[in-house]
Amino acid sequence: MLGLFVKNLAESLAPFCKISVLHISAIAGQSKPIVLDEKTEDGILTVSASISSRQRYLFQRIVLAFRWIVAFQQCWKAIRKKQGTPDLAHVHVLTRPGILALWLKWFHGIPFIISEHWSRYFPENNQFKGFVRKVMTRHILKQSCALICVSESLYSAMKKNGLTHAVKHTIPNVVNTQLFHPLAKKPKHDFYDVIHISCFEEQSKNITGLLKGMKIVCSMRNDVRLQLVGDGHDKSMVESLALELGLLPDVVVFRGTLLPVEVTGLLQQADFLVQTSHYETFGTVVAESLACGVPVISTGVGIFPEIFTPKLGVLIRSTNDADIAEAILEAIGSISTFNSIAMRELAITHFSYENVGQRLFQIYQSHLKPLHRP
Repeated sequence: MLGLFVKNLAESLAPFCKISVLHISAIAGQSKPIVLDEKTEDGILTVSASISSRQRYLFQRIVLAFRWIVAFQQCWKAIRKKQGTPDLAHVHVLTRPGILALWLKWFHGIPFIISEHWSRYFPENNQFKGFVRKVMTRHILKQSCALICVSESLYSAMKKNGLTHAVKHTIPNVVNTQLFHPLAKKPKHDFYDVIHISCFEEQSKNITGLLKGMKIVCSMRNDVRLQLVGDGHDKSMVESLALELGLLPDVVVFRGTLLPVEVTGLLQQADFLVQTSHYETFGTVVAESLACGVPVISTGVGIFPEIFTPKLGVLIRSTNDADIAEAILEAIGSISTFNSIAMRELAITHFSYENVGQRLFQIYQSHLKPLHRP
């Protein structure tokens, strides 16, 4: 999923500057130590390397680290050969890529900025652990020109972990507002169509809370349907709960993994998008829903509370099932007060390729002025 976010950001920047993407991933069971891949798509050069990963023993971890360095050098060489030496490095997600950015700064004089997307800083996730990792992350952050977070809530969580920056920007994830757009005329249903889109990861997404909330809603009215779009390691557990609660097949429909255009079609026809997460760094589905002019019912996570007005949807007071049910019922009762035009305008202003790309490029320019090489 993160790769998709970075790809979209790169595409938003392509009209303003020349972009190269360097990506390294570890793949368990790969036969070759390092496999290099190079492609140019939509004018963006992507050089990636997959490295064989086995980390059970200390020796294997040392070998993996060595392969990681070698893979980076091979990718770096390929980028310089095709595009020349970059003026600026943009790191996505700490900590490991930041080490490579430090190397570029120390040995090639290339400044770097950081974009953080990871939810590990939230107390509900609590994956930002280890003395060495914390010290290294703070040092990398100190050496960077700027920090970009996808939401204020993410930066707040980082600050609580001692990660701050004098030059901080909030730049959202980008949404394809040409793909995600309102229908000229919505089809009429004899029920209220609620849609949830996620990776079926219960720890953060709280899909069980959503199903229990829907059970309460259905005890009060029989004209509400819920579509669940996506897949993930907790899907079978969620399906079992839906069956146990008596929500299958009349109330809940599982759509599975769909193509982007298929997701768009379902979202455009829905009456509401619902997000019941315990935590989110951003919540891209919220931005996509607003781009489609579809009201949002969401807990106070990610970007939604930072842009919220009553014209956009309903804020859920907490993640418990009673509050989720109350918010869904409130949205149904308030459906005539939501403003799809305002949703669409906000999405274009905040999340479109053109606007996000321009804001990022302005940040690039501000840090290149004193350091630009002729």
